[in-house]
Amino acid sequence: SAGKRGRGLHNKGKGAEKLRPSLKANLNRGK
Repeated sequence: SAGKRGRGLHNKGKGAEKLRPSLKANLNRGK
C-alpha cells in the first residue's frame, strides 16, 4: 500500500487532508 502512504491516507482524522495535498487541492499548497 505504497500509494496510500504517499497520499497520506494512513493519517486519519481532522487535518489529514492537508498533510500531503495533491497539486490541485487545498489552495494550491502542492508544489
